[in-house]
Amino acid sequence: MEQVDLNKLCQINIGKTPSRANPRYWGKGHKWLAISDMKSKYVYKTKEEITDLAIQETKIKVVPKNTVIMSFKLSIGKLAITQEEIYTNEAIASFPIISSDKITPDYLFYALKTLKWDSLTDRAVKGATLNKAKLNQLKIPLPTLEVQHRIVKILKKAEELIEKQRSRVSALSSLLQSVFLDNFGDPLINSYEYETDQLMNICVDIKGGGTPSKSKPEYYNGNIPWVTPKDMKRVLIEDSIDHINSQGIENSSAKLIPVNSLLMVIRSGILKKHLPVAINKKEVSLNQDMKAFILNKEVITPEYLLLFFQNYQKKLLSQVRSVTADNLDFNQIKRIEVPIPPIDKQKEFVYIFNKINSLIQKVQEQTILQEELFNSLIQRIFQEELLGAQ
Repeated sequence: MEQVDLNKLCQINIGKTPSRANPRYWGKGHKWLAISDMKSKYVYKTKEEITDLAIQETKIKVVPKNTVIMSFKLSIGKLAITQEEIYTNEAIASFPIISSDKITPDYLFYALKTLKWDSLTDRAVKGATLNKAKLNQLKIPLPTLEVQHRIVKILKKAEELIEKQRSRVSALSSLLQSVFLDNFGDPLINSYEYETDQLMNICVDIKGGGTPSKSKPEYYNGNIPWVTPKDMKRVLIEDSIDHINSQGIENSSAKLIPVNSLLMVIRSGILKKHLPVAINKKEVSLNQDMKAFILNKEVITPEYLLLFFQNYQKKLLSQVRSVTADNLDFNQIKRIEVPIPPIDKQKEFVYIFNKINSLIQKVQEQTILQEELFNSLIQRIFQEELLGAQ
């Protein structure tokens, strides 16, 4: 399949950020997109807008509707397609097509998705970056429009299946939230008027984490899960990406955390959006960005407390402060007043929690498998193993 220079098929434009010092540049007017707004394949919502004056004085270029855009700083290779005219910041490149008789936006989106960015990136002080000169070096395979349409049809169908699975997870999670609120009311206002107690009083212990010396690789060859914020993508933790051994625990501030403790991330950039909490189903250790609450099981269940914090997180995250990292005031967390329903009622909820989470885990496992198959499929397509013959 012919490899064609990207700049022969598209313009390659870079966005701008109008001066923050000029308030007349910012306000109701035209949508202005940052990387954090690129949350799905098709984008049209932005947190901020810029004015006509900003466009006139900064000469920022509009990105046309139905144009592929890509982040090329820090989060390199994040892709989307615009659904309306939009402006972007300087970390986003846009690729308006100049040869619509040769390439379609959807095909371009998938073609860029398969490129390997490591060979093109520079390691700057603040992370990996590309520049316009290197973007101009990009080449993509270019089959006929007929083959492009076939490729896009296959890949869109695969993405639809994955999205259906994600929607099932979302629906099951919403069901669990609904059951919790029906049983216990709104925990923010304690609508069922349960007695309350401070979090630290319903724990038999609260443990922090630690990181064994990275200069001692022998600490990292064990079978004790070492949980960090990147592992907190599920509410039930049975394993982790990294592992340590007893020697690593003995020579650091890391500790063994008993099964069925509540794990919480207290320092991470994710706290701008979400409070990760989970229950460990195996004995684990933690890094220093996390805390574990070992609960008095006669008073409270980890399942109830997990849902409590999922509902409480908006209030808690509004108090996140930034120093060198986004972090929670742990002393404040320990003093949170937790409504305490009768333990028998909590245990009834645990049964429902386990049933629904069993379904969620099955769907998540199916989704991971489908994502792996999609990644394999897209690589095979662009390596001409499937659709090389035109």
